[in-house]
Amino acid sequence: MGSEPTIGSFDRSGQLRTRDDVLRDAVQGMRDEQLRTGRQIVASIDSANAALSSSLTEQTRMLGALGDNLRGVGDEILHLRYSLERGMDALHRQAHLQTALLSVIAQATLAPSRTKAQEFERRAFSLLQRGLLAEARAEAGRSLEEEPYQWGAHHLLAQVSEAESAPDEAVEHYKLAIRYAAGVSPQQQALSLAALARMSLLAGSATDAEQFAWEAYQANPTAELLYASAVYLATTDDTASDAGVQERLYRAVIERPGLSVVAMAEPHLIARSDARDAALSDVRDLMANRVSYALSCLDQVLSSLDGFLRHHRSQSPAEIRTYIRASVVAAIGDQGTAPLYVNHADRIASELLELRDRFAGQGAADIIEGIRADRTTTSRALDERTIESLQTVHASFPQMLDRAESDLKKMAQAIEKATGTITNHALGNERFVEAKRAIINKFGISADERQRFMRAAASAPAERAAVAYLAPIRKYYWDTAKYVEAARPDITRALH
Repeated sequence: MGSEPTIGSFDRSGQLRTRDDVLRDAVQGMRDEQLRTGRQIVASIDSANAALSSSLTEQTRMLGALGDNLRGVGDEILHLRYSLERGMDALHRQAHLQTALLSVIAQATLAPSRTKAQEFERRAFSLLQRGLLAEARAEAGRSLEEEPYQWGAHHLLAQVSEAESAPDEAVEHYKLAIRYAAGVSPQQQALSLAALARMSLLAGSATDAEQFAWEAYQANPTAELLYASAVYLATTDDTASDAGVQERLYRAVIERPGLSVVAMAEPHLIARSDARDAALSDVRDLMANRVSYALSCLDQVLSSLDGFLRHHRSQSPAEIRTYIRASVVAAIGDQGTAPLYVNHADRIASELLELRDRFAGQGAADIIEGIRADRTTTSRALDERTIESLQTVHASFPQMLDRAESDLKKMAQAIEKATGTITNHALGNERFVEAKRAIINKFGISADERQRFMRAAASAPAERAAVAYLAPIRKYYWDTAKYVEAARPDITRALH
């Protein structure tokens, strides 16, 4: 059992095996072995293919899932971005709401205290005005209880102390008012410094008075405080201070000319009359020069308007009619001399004369009258040569320029409107003539239509001529208005 069949042996049926039988069985065995091996190889290949296919399928699925995931990630990123933007907006809104809430809380907690302090201060001021010193002191004290650094309350207490003949206490409160108001309320600081200057002068210390007055002006540079410092400087015994008095007084009065009236009666300045008179004389001269320059500009406008008015008044109605008739003849030929055409040309000429009288006649005369009235006022102030009269003109000159410029521009705009209307009429007549001329050449027209045609044919060139006549008048008004406008900066600089 198990041995290979050989020649001379018997097979399972009991037949003797020959050499051919053994060879046949050997070949068959080799085929079976090769077939078995081939099947194993095919099976291995199929297995490998199946594994590779399975692997590729899995990879494809994974890649698809990855693509889906990537798309999902992109969507999530966009969603996250929008969410972040909405979140930032929400945070900004919340921050604004919190800021507003903090503001409300601050107003709710701080404002009542401040308002209460100011209310006490107002009561103290009212009581002081009525001479109720004790009550005023009590209310000012309540104000300081609410707000210890309330400079106005200290100033009021200083005034109460002055009224109660307690100068030392008054000085202390004024100094506290100055200290607390510094950098916060220059007006209050200057007011308390001016009060100390006055007290120093009453106490006989002119040098201290001048120093406090000068500090008040530096804290709140106004003409009134500069004037006060000039007055206090004039109280000192140093005669060398005349130059300072003159310079300060000049600067104060040039800004507020009304102070010159006070200066003429101020006892301390009367004692320094040379410095006072020199300062006021310099002010008068400067203001007169400024007004003279501004007046020269008005004179130029008046001269131009007068020449313009004379030129247009020199043109007679007959000259205007001749001008319009010539324009019709130039447009349509010798037939323009026919009576019907002449009548239509004269009608347009009459309308132009009315516009000429309105724009270059009465309109110009009205503007000239207004400017001349302003010039008369200005000239009178120059003749009087007082600071008060010069200041009145000085202050009103910008309004004079505004009025003149406005009148000139209104006239130019009125001419533009009128010429625009005339131009539209001319354009309509030209179109009508063009349309009817084609019909006449082909079919002819009725007598009424021919009358209309002739009227339009004469009116169109006449209206164009009227517009051309008014164009330089309009340009003149615009140019003159531009001159006034361009001169304004120089005049303004001269007046200031």
